[in-house]
Amino acid sequence: MDVRPSPATHRFGRVLLLLAGVFVVSTVGFMVLSDLPADDAVYLTVATMTTVGYGDIHPQSVVGKVLALGAAGLYMSVSPAEASPAPQWPGWR
Repeated sequence: MDVRPSPATHRFGRVLLLLAGVFVVSTVGFMVLSDLPADDAVYLTVATMTTVGYGDIHPQSVVGKVLALGAAGLYMSVSPAEASPAPQWPGWR
């Protein structure tokens, strides 16, 4: 009996790992660059990640704003690109 994980399982794991990594880097970045406490940094990261952007907490420095833009771009590009199935071309494995 073959119990190897399917490619979809590997893809799902890769998506979670990438998003978790960007989440951690963004949170730590906001803590260091914007001098935010951990709870505010997590809140800002989630607001950026979900593109809600309430505006009650936002980065004050230019570097913090660049981090927020980069994180939002990564969240929006990694999620759909990794979650969608790979194209099935005839003859490709």
